[in-house]
Amino acid sequence: GYDQLSLAAGASLAVGDGVHPGIVILNGPSYLLGATGALDFGSSEGVIVCGNKTSYVRTAIAGRQGLTIATIPDFAEKADRSVLELSGNNTYAGDTRIGALRVVATGANCFSSGDVHVLDGERFGGEVRFSLAGGVWTNGFHIAGWGARDTIYNGSEYNGALSFAESGMVSGDVELTSLARVCAQAGTTGTLAGTVSGERLQVFDLTHLGFARFDFIRNGLDLCPVLDLVGRNVLHIAGDI
Repeated sequence: GYDQLSLAAGASLAVGDGVHPGIVILNGPSYLLGATGALDFGSSEGVIVCGNKTSYVRTAIAGRQGLTIATIPDFAEKADRSVLELSGNNTYAGDTRIGALRVVATGANCFSSGDVHVLDGERFGGEVRFSLAGGVWTNGFHIAGWGARDTIYNGSEYNGALSFAESGMVSGDVELTSLARVCAQAGTTGTLAGTVSGERLQVFDLTHLGFARFDFIRNGLDLCPVLDLVGRNVLHIAGDI
């Protein structure tokens, strides 16, 4: 079974007192629905905490202090099971911070207009999985780590801090705050159209089952001195690197 909360047309769910963070806990599997409603954190920092299942937020998220998405600490060791799908036309102000879980981006405006910080962890890190075919995300991204699950810990998938399950584009700049991995599903093209800066980037095919492609545009790696191509299949790198 699952938990479901549906907002009526034009209704808002206000969370937070303007002083302390406003926290929504989705033990999962959970659905927060409302095509024209909104989850509104007001002047509180917005926080969404996920359990060890997949949860879905399919209503708009509003607020003025950014959004943090994290997993329940007890599930941090099983971060491959903590998944949040975001699909709303979000309008919150400020940056998005993603801890040790996977955020599936099925809407081009799901991170609103601020920068996105994908954080590394001791064992598992955060991950953004782009899952809207032809989607373009204009946000800037600051990334670290290998994603929500990694084979070095007997995971079943090869992930990255940024992963493309469908062909799509990040048009904002990407900063590597430490060693970071990006990856693409076989048969898809991941495009990084902004400048990629930092020390070391790994480019990886997501499943080892076929051909994946990355396009780097606008001298994409002119500020990234080390590029690793990792995987059994050949990845196509387009653009001036």
